[in-house]
Amino acid sequence: MHRFIRTLTIPVEMEDAWAFFSDIKSLYELTPAEMQLNLEIEGTSAVSEGKRFISQVNPLPLLRVKWESEIVEVRERSYFIDRQVEGPFASWQHHHSFREVKNGVEVTDEIDYQVPFGKLGIWTNEILIRKKIARLFDYRTEQLKNKFGLVE
Repeated sequence: MHRFIRTLTIPVEMEDAWAFFSDIKSLYELTPAEMQLNLEIEGTSAVSEGKRFISQVNPLPLLRVKWESEIVEVRERSYFIDRQVEGPFASWQHHHSFREVKNGVEVTDEIDYQVPFGKLGIWTNEILIRKKIARLFDYRTEQLKNKFGLVE
């Protein structure tokens, strides 16, 4: 099992942070254009337990991946958890947590994942996947800084 954690603080009220992050469509703002994100969401785009949606992305040039996710747990204005139902990873669970702090809201993304293909997958994670995830969250940090500002 591999783990990725990223924490940042944005200078907004909890209500505003929750409104943004709990809308699945916010992924459009948080995903680099070259990944060509397409979301398929039935009904509302608000997170709720049992909500499923499909993402299609190009994680690498010429590689299109379909990824079905399910929101498995929600505690409003505190956290939500999504997991991969079907997709490129052997398993993927993403815990999004929100905590009011002095200067705004601390946002933590904690991802536990397993790669497929045994030793080849482990090797691929070391040279490619872990770095790709870090770059994706670097991009998200920049997007959030542009949208809300960041507390340094």
